[in-house]
Amino acid sequence: MKSIRHRILVTLLGVGLFPVLVSLVANVTLTRKDALTAKHQEMQTLSEELTRGLGRIMHSVTADLNSITTNPVLTDSKNTAESNRLKKEEFRRLKGIYTIFDDISLLTRDGFKTDTSTDPDDAGLRDGTKWFLAAAAGQEQITLPEFNTKPNGEVSVTVRVYKPIKTADGTVISVVRGVVSYERIWELLRGVRMGKEGYMVLTDDRGKIIFHRNTNKIFHRIEDELPVSINSPPNGEFEFDSKKYIYHITYMPPDKTRLSEGWNLFAVLPYSEAIEIATQSTTYQTVIAVLSVILGSLLGLIWGRQLTRHISHAAKAAGKVAAGDLDATLPETGPSEMVALATSFNEMTREVKVHRDQLESLVEQRTSDLAASREDLAVLAAQLKASFEASRSAVLLLRADGQLLAANGLFGSTFGFDLSNEVGTCRMG
Repeated sequence: MKSIRHRILVTLLGVGLFPVLVSLVANVTLTRKDALTAKHQEMQTLSEELTRGLGRIMHSVTADLNSITTNPVLTDSKNTAESNRLKKEEFRRLKGIYTIFDDISLLTRDGFKTDTSTDPDDAGLRDGTKWFLAAAAGQEQITLPEFNTKPNGEVSVTVRVYKPIKTADGTVISVVRGVVSYERIWELLRGVRMGKEGYMVLTDDRGKIIFHRNTNKIFHRIEDELPVSINSPPNGEFEFDSKKYIYHITYMPPDKTRLSEGWNLFAVLPYSEAIEIATQSTTYQTVIAVLSVILGSLLGLIWGRQLTRHISHAAKAAGKVAAGDLDATLPETGPSEMVALATSFNEMTREVKVHRDQLESLVEQRTSDLAASREDLAVLAAQLKASFEASRSAVLLLRADGQLLAANGLFGSTFGFDLSNEVGTCRMG
């Protein structure tokens, strides 16, 4: 990454990418948090609406039974054949009207069924429960949920409602017992659609399951089926079977259930569904971030080229000058700094070219003078050599240290030996 263009590009990418990544992480975190909060609120709203629906069902039970016990036919204290016939026909009619009851029975103050009951199979059995005794004493009673297993293995949950029938002076003459199945409640909870895999679980105050989409889990404790309990925080998360869930618990007090105990409604939803919107938002944000980075890279590349164009021109011109091309110039355009640089560079190259031309002219003149001097020296040397050889005297030239410099031909012929081959190497002692 030696190129300044690459460095500028990387710098621009870093400056642009860092806030994008920080913003993406922050948005993903906040979006997921907001999605969970919104989903918990949605579950809470749905649960509250369901508890109101459950409350209406239980209120309907007591209201219907109240209508039965105030029926003038049933409040007739006469024990005649005609009165009993009318009561029996009225019970059959009421059974067709109030379908919420699996059984409606008219009990004597001793707890035995009369033949006016809609289900006289156990007419000989006496109801001596505390709820009946309280009703015979004049108090309305609703039992706790009772879990029953049918012959086919299905589990059912019922409650018995006791309502005293009183005369005008308040004397209890009989008790109406209605058996209510939780099937209506189950239908309401089964009809709830909370995501793809969300579901509801209803428990009593002791944590026993009253409703579950899997009927085999009814009457089990909630802690045995899920890692939550009635004492868990109202909102939270848990892992079950290697899968993460969120939950919300809504409590129905006894005054809403019309029972002696409250109910707990658990809304359970897979975590992946809870953050589905956040996941989609994250995907969109990631795509936008990637596109932003790509666009930023392209813009950074373009801007990098624009920013470094003048510097690249300067580098190329400097390279040409270094190679000896003093005609290279920079365009005096662009930012003011580059115009000033180009002007200074061009002025410098012009001055260097002038100095080079002057130096070349001087060198050429000096070379010409030196050549002329060499020619003059050569002529002079030839003349001296001719005079040296033409001398009528034997001449021997020695340096101060005795080294032989020259000897003319007359010296050799006079003394009988030739010293021409010893010039520069021979020393005279």
